[in-house]
Amino acid sequence: KQEGRQVFEEIVRQGVDPGLIEWTKGNNFKTRVFPIPARGTRTIRVEYVTELIGGQEDPTYYLPLNFENKLREFSLRVEVVKPAAEPKIEKGRLANFGFQRWRDSFVAETKLQDAAFTEDLIVALPEVEKQNVLVEKAADGQVYFAVHDFPDVPEEEPAPPPKHIVIYWDASGSRAASDHQREIGLLEAYIRSLARRGPSRKRSIHVDLVLLRDSQAKPKHSVFPVTSPDKLIERLKKVEYDGGTQLGAMTPKPGLPAPDFYMLFTDGISNFGAEEPKGLDAPVYVFSADATADHAFLRRLAMAGGGRYFNLKRMPDASVLPAIGRSAYGFLSAEAEGGRVKELYPELPQPIAGRFTLVGKLAGKEATVTLKYGYPGKGGERAQRSTFGQQGSKNHIGAD
Repeated sequence: KQEGRQVFEEIVRQGVDPGLIEWTKGNNFKTRVFPIPARGTRTIRVEYVTELIGGQEDPTYYLPLNFENKLREFSLRVEVVKPAAEPKIEKGRLANFGFQRWRDSFVAETKLQDAAFTEDLIVALPEVEKQNVLVEKAADGQVYFAVHDFPDVPEEEPAPPPKHIVIYWDASGSRAASDHQREIGLLEAYIRSLARRGPSRKRSIHVDLVLLRDSQAKPKHSVFPVTSPDKLIERLKKVEYDGGTQLGAMTPKPGLPAPDFYMLFTDGISNFGAEEPKGLDAPVYVFSADATADHAFLRRLAMAGGGRYFNLKRMPDASVLPAIGRSAYGFLSAEAEGGRVKELYPELPQPIAGRFTLVGKLAGKEATVTLKYGYPGKGGERAQRSTFGQQGSKNHIGAD
């Protein structure tokens, strides 16, 4: 990043028109453009590639469109090339925006003025042809590959109902525009679902609610039947969002008993003090419905203690609820034979939600990559092997 800034300044001094895009933190980017002529305009074009959400049976395209202010001019064109059936708009209805057949594609487009957007666009795509390995030679001469896999997640017994949980609720100013209704509804549904686990519907639960800003507020302890979390829910609905964020402040106070697990609702972006919490003595289950969240940090924070991260922008409640309090089955590691691949991503373990994709660079004519899945530290690993070359996939072999 520092080198990029130096190059930008050098080009500015030469009188050439440069542009610079910086990844700041989380899913946030900052753009610098020079010069902008007096009373003039500059047009910036940003291109990116995004992975489809969902598994093989339900691929979904997701486009963030939740803007704080109205857009003076807005145009959108979505083209789905050679689909097996017509795409469907699941969320984010726009005026005069619907799919129509055009040649061998389906196209939806609209142009709006002074438009306000309060929700993202989600398009459900027809089932696509399964391609296990994609190999492509880029303009820089490097050969890149993507291995797609859809591993079966084994059935596991439901987690025992917790007796004591601690809820860390990020109440900082950056969370003022978050989808709190979704988060609160998910929490209420989870607590009420505990009544269906076991013979007793009169089960009670101990909950500590801790508001987080630049420091943590005094915990508010309550005990209530799992069928009646109403007071907790009302308290969350009245939270006022202001101030900075210090996630390091969620470090537990000395002398307090360890809960069954922690639940953290946040965007993961600290702008004050320590970012890394310490002394967490139980798994952390992290939830975020923020498009700009620091997903990589939140995933690492959750998995470091045996918890899980739930990106609510990508996961429906029906998938999240049964996974709370349970170990995450997922990708553990990747091994390559002969050192013919490099720069594999992801490198760290992560849970699986339908589709798993491993990407990297192919350094030779052919390579074999083995993906390992399982529960961290519990054994019972499963492996999936792919052999491919610069001409594509040679074979795809699964082995337990």
